[in-house]
Amino acid sequence: MEKDYNGKFSPMSIAALVLSILFCTSIIGIILGIIDLTKKDGRKKGLSIAAVSVGGLFLLLSIVAAASGPSENKSTDSKTESVKEQVETPTPTPVEEHSKAGIAEEDNTETKGLDVTITPTAKWVGNSVKFSIETNLPDDTELILSLSTGDYNTDDTWTGESKVRIKNGKATSKGFSDKGKKLTGDYDLSVSMSIPSTQKETVRAVVGEKGEYLNGPLVEKGIDGESSYVSALFSVSLEDEIKIDSEDDYTHTVFREEDEEGEEGEDDDVTSETSDKIPDEEMINSLIALSKVVLNENFGDNYNISYEDNMVTINIWQEGITLGALGVQAGTVSKSTWKKMVDGVQSMSKSVYKNFEPYGVHVNVNVLNDVNKENTLLSFLDGVKFYDALEE
Repeated sequence: MEKDYNGKFSPMSIAALVLSILFCTSIIGIILGIIDLTKKDGRKKGLSIAAVSVGGLFLLLSIVAAASGPSENKSTDSKTESVKEQVETPTPTPVEEHSKAGIAEEDNTETKGLDVTITPTAKWVGNSVKFSIETNLPDDTELILSLSTGDYNTDDTWTGESKVRIKNGKATSKGFSDKGKKLTGDYDLSVSMSIPSTQKETVRAVVGEKGEYLNGPLVEKGIDGESSYVSALFSVSLEDEIKIDSEDDYTHTVFREEDEEGEEGEDDDVTSETSDKIPDEEMINSLIALSKVVLNENFGDNYNISYEDNMVTINIWQEGITLGALGVQAGTVSKSTWKKMVDGVQSMSKSVYKNFEPYGVHVNVNVLNDVNKENTLLSFLDGVKFYDALEE
């Protein structure tokens, strides 16, 4: 009885493909593939076709390699000389390489680094204003342009952001407008570089993994004390003729905090009333246990709580909070995001203190640096903020 091989590969075709892949036996694979292709046994021929193709390619490459043999020695000698030159020539620093690419830099052999310059210009495009940036930061550097004016924490404000990437030392923002209407008046323009660790590898090679190669008045240290970032501020007058001047701080945008003077006065009065109260240890322990449940629901294992000398201390942290704080400093994260987090923790602090206050117990809530928990980013005492790392 004749077997039905329809739709199956023959063992010969499989062997042909395997042998053709091996450089030294590729010609055998070609032969086996051709033999299998001549058989009319109803089997699939795909592997044999592949074997002949692959084997033929390897055979062609071997012929070309043999023909170019004499010149190979010359090429090897040339490479040897090149390697010798590289060994004898000092390896340039990333910034020196950057300078060779045509980016201007001060000739200072004692200081290794990039003295950052940022120069903005602007023009009207219809009802929108577009900003162009010229800088000596390396190509592919990501910058954030923020335009703002008014009281940031009220409705009496306007803000807009545009993310740009440097090409040939230049970048142009999107158009800024008020829902299609022309912006007029005085604004603050912030130009900042995203955190070095988020930049491309080619950028980090020039500015450093933590921005350590960055120099100049536009460079500031991060709250971790190690990383550096770029932040430039300009005052912009948007009239028919646009004027831009550098500035040291925001002059047209108000980042107003809550009026805490009244709160502190109220808390001082409460403290004077409750300072003579005798703590109810049983009730305090119950409140601490209740607080642990609430903290666990909101922060998981990222908290600790202690009680000593009529003071409950709560430390909380979240993964990425330090990176977020650095982002606020660098301009890659909106200040309103940090403000919302501060308001949320302050609200929690007030709520916890309200529970402990009748028993003469004070409450200290700290937001810790998730990278180094010995450092504090934010602190509240009895619901009143008394430390914010971003305001230092």
